[in-house]
Amino acid sequence: RVHYHRAHSVFCTLPAGAGIFDWQEVFEFVGWVHSTGITPLLGPGPCFHWKEHLTQAAARKIRISLDLNHRPALGTLEKLYEIVEPHLKDCEVVILSVVQVA
Repeated sequence: RVHYHRAHSVFCTLPAGAGIFDWQEVFEFVGWVHSTGITPLLGPGPCFHWKEHLTQAAARKIRISLDLNHRPALGTLEKLYEIVEPHLKDCEVVILSVVQVA
C-alpha cells in the first residue's frame, strides 16, 4: 500500500483564497507550466490554488501541460475529472494512463 505524507506539508495547509501568490511575479519568466492531478485532490486550499495557477497561466498565454497522475487513495477519477475538465481547454498537453482512458 502506498502512503502519502502530504497531509501536513506547507502547501496542503494553505487556506483557499486569492492573494497568497503574486502571480505576476511567479510567472514573470515562465513560458510553460506543468501541473499534476495530484494537487487538486489534496484538499480545498490546494485545489483552489491549483485552479488559480492554471487560470492565471492561461490568462498570460503560458503553455500548460497536465499529467493527471490519478491516485485512488486521494479521490476518485470522477472527482478529479470534475475538477480538471474546465481547464482542459487551456492545456496544450494532457498525459493520461491507459487505465484512465479505458
